[in-house]
Amino acid sequence: MTPASLVVPPELETTAEKLLSAVQAAKTGDVNPFSTLGLIVEPRLTSATAWYVVADTTTIDGLEYAYLEGAPGPQTETRQGFDVDGLEIKLRLDFGAGFVDWRGWYKNAGA
Repeated sequence: MTPASLVVPPELETTAEKLLSAVQAAKTGDVNPFSTLGLIVEPRLTSATAWYVVADTTTIDGLEYAYLEGAPGPQTETRQGFDVDGLEIKLRLDFGAGFVDWRGWYKNAGA
């Protein structure tokens, strides 16, 4: 699989930006081969040192999500306020996610 993105927690954002920066190399040996990767900073990652390399989703399915049957997208409900002038809005999104192919993701546990 060809890597497409680097996924990091916020603690590694600056380090990842330095690693992925394009270098105007004077010779072939100085070219940064990682500069073509995209950077995704995910604040919900629980480890401050672990990071992921993800393959292009057009070449392989890795993490997939789908809406639950009967709820094909955002479900909204509204209600007029009686005690206070206003409108209450409730939005619900029901979906599930899971890995369908492990080969599209690589996790490095970090230091």
